[in-house]
Amino acid sequence: MLGNTRSSRVKYSVAPNGGDVNAKSVLVEELLIDTRSIDDFFDSGKESRAYFFSIHCFDGPNLKFEYGILLLALKAKPVYTYATFKSQIDWYKKGKLMSDLLEKIENGVAVLTMNRPESLNALSAEMMADLSEAMPRLAEDPAVKVIVLTGAGRGFCAGGDVKGMATRNEGTSDNSSGSNAKGPTLEQKAQTLRKGMEVSRILYQCSKPTIAMMRGPAAGAGLSLGLACDMRIASKTIRFTTAFVNVGASGDYGGSYFLTKLVGGAKARELYFTGRKIDSEEALQLGMINHLVEDDELEAKTMELANQIASGPTVALQYMKQNLNAAETGTLEQVFDMEAAAMTRTMMTDDHKEAARAFVEKRAPNFSGE
Repeated sequence: MLGNTRSSRVKYSVAPNGGDVNAKSVLVEELLIDTRSIDDFFDSGKESRAYFFSIHCFDGPNLKFEYGILLLALKAKPVYTYATFKSQIDWYKKGKLMSDLLEKIENGVAVLTMNRPESLNALSAEMMADLSEAMPRLAEDPAVKVIVLTGAGRGFCAGGDVKGMATRNEGTSDNSSGSNAKGPTLEQKAQTLRKGMEVSRILYQCSKPTIAMMRGPAAGAGLSLGLACDMRIASKTIRFTTAFVNVGASGDYGGSYFLTKLVGGAKARELYFTGRKIDSEEALQLGMINHLVEDDELEAKTMELANQIASGPTVALQYMKQNLNAAETGTLEQVFDMEAAAMTRTMMTDDHKEAARAFVEKRAPNFSGE
């Protein structure tokens, strides 16, 4: 639990990405930790706890005002964006931190880590609430170019918290009529679930490329979240299962939609009706994953791809995703119309002009995202 708020006006140099400590100067404005002094804190190289600050970032002589979070955990010292800071501070004011969902934004890549490794990242109510808050915010954040979804520990996401379901079911009566006065009605429960499922829709439909970085089990709604992403990079440890049949449920978070798109109707029916497990080789053969890598290479390979995309032409990537999504449901004529409009728009961007100049000058383009 964080202690009383302390204040200081001492300037320190802190690297925004764990690199050169002279890369950016930050002025610690408000220190949200216990009675440790600032000097002790910054000298504590072995400190493993995470502390949150509000900071003023000074960029050269321009006094550029910006809030952020400085997360100091072991040797990692990333500085987070204003939107992330505001979200974390909102949660701090409520007396808790976003422990079930970790968020990091660096070089245009936002990484969301489902953080319940002791339960293979089963979806708790807090985690689902955190995802519902984070996804629409990141989708609209201009500083974010790519979103990566992953899980802490040895699994991606085990799906719904079955133990929690069993606990909630204890002592409840049949509510098939939707008229149980002791709790929410069927309609209210369905509305709450539907609201949470917006996370999958945003992963699939937002204008930014989304990547699932997957290892170990991905089951039920956890698999659905992975399938909602544009691409899936997986280690050889992955094990996929729809799993819903095993708990007497029909499925949620769009899994039936995304799986059918990826593997076809007949195979999707088989996997839903049986709930059988799929190993990494079969997942690759079925087209459920884009790249299969060794487990110790998963983070590096995923971030290499994410950074490559994040450094690309932002507007063009946005329209590419729009066209590709439309191609799955629209007619040929509709896709032609969208492609013509999008192509015309992207050829008016600064990125297109820069790419044309770079081609003539025989160099790599330097995209600005405009």
